[in-house]
Amino acid sequence: MSTHDYSPQDAFELLMRKLTERDRELAIRVQAVVDEGKDVEETEIVGSRRRRTRAYRKTVPYSYDEALRAALKALEAYFVEQPLFTSSVIGDLTNAALAVPKRLHQSEDFGIDSKTLGVEKPVEIELRTETQISAPAQETFSLHRATAQQIKEQQENLTRVMALIDFSER
Repeated sequence: MSTHDYSPQDAFELLMRKLTERDRELAIRVQAVVDEGKDVEETEIVGSRRRRTRAYRKTVPYSYDEALRAALKALEAYFVEQPLFTSSVIGDLTNAALAVPKRLHQSEDFGIDSKTLGVEKPVEIELRTETQISAPAQETFSLHRATAQQIKEQQENLTRVMALIDFSER
C-alpha cells in the first residue's frame, strides 16, 4: 500500500494545476506529452473457422500513475536535459572560430577569424520554417547557458517531486 494519503489522479491534477499557475505554456506542453498516450500491441482472433490471430498496435491513454511519470520526464527534459544540451552547444561554439570572407563581396573565399576563438557566440533557433505562411509569435528563440549549479538544483527538485509521486508498494 502506498504511504500517501492522495491518489495518482490527485497528484497529477495538482501538478498540472500548479504548472498552469506558474507557466501556462509549459503546462500545455506537458499536457500534450501526457495526451499522446502509449503504444500497446494487442492481438485478436480473426475468422470463425481458422482461428487465426492478428496482431496490431494502438495508442491508449496513460493511467494516472503513468501520466505522472510522463509529465515528470517532460519536466526533466525541459529543466535538465535541454539546459545541458544548450550549455554543450554554447561551449562547443565558444571553442570554434568563425569563418569570414577574405575580401568583401567574395563569399567563396573564406578565412578564419582567430579573434572569435574562445568568445561565447549568441545562439538562436529559427522558429519560422521556410514553408510556414502564418507569422509566429516570435521569429527566433535565443538560447542561454545554464550554470552547473542551476542544473543540479533542478535535478534535486525533480528528485523530491519523484518521491512525492512514488505510489509503489513499500
